[in-house]
Amino acid sequence: MSWACWGGAASDQSRGTGDSEARGDDPNPPPPLQRTAKDLYLVTDRDLARLGFVERKNPHGAGWAPMRLFLEAQVAAAAATRHGPGADLDAERTARVEARLTARAGKRAAAEKREREGGAKVARARAALDAREAAARGDAAAGRERAEVEHI
Repeated sequence: MSWACWGGAASDQSRGTGDSEARGDDPNPPPPLQRTAKDLYLVTDRDLARLGFVERKNPHGAGWAPMRLFLEAQVAAAAATRHGPGADLDAERTARVEARLTARAGKRAAAEKREREGGAKVARARAALDAREAAARGDAAAGRERAEVEHI
């Protein structure tokens, strides 16, 4: 196989790009996939449904859904119509991540609170059950005292 098949130095020279790929300045970046377009440009499936796309076989799995490739200029235009032409998408992405983390922290705190309250309910239920069993044995006074102590 030649270097051109593997995208090595010979292919860089044949395209006249030199070492631009080594710097990360690919002159011909691949078109964005649906997930990439949604993440980078903050557009929805509905926004992307209005755009044309090219389907390619998914290289990760033969039985998986095909990839949808979009033209980046069209995706950028859809983002401009959705968010405004001068929108700061980086700030919006940061705000969304912070909101997601805040929501997760709130859910975690609520779950911990439910767990603490649930533990107290279980303790009260056990005390009540012990009191009933003690009453059934004829030791009602000891059972009430124990229930009162565990309730506090």
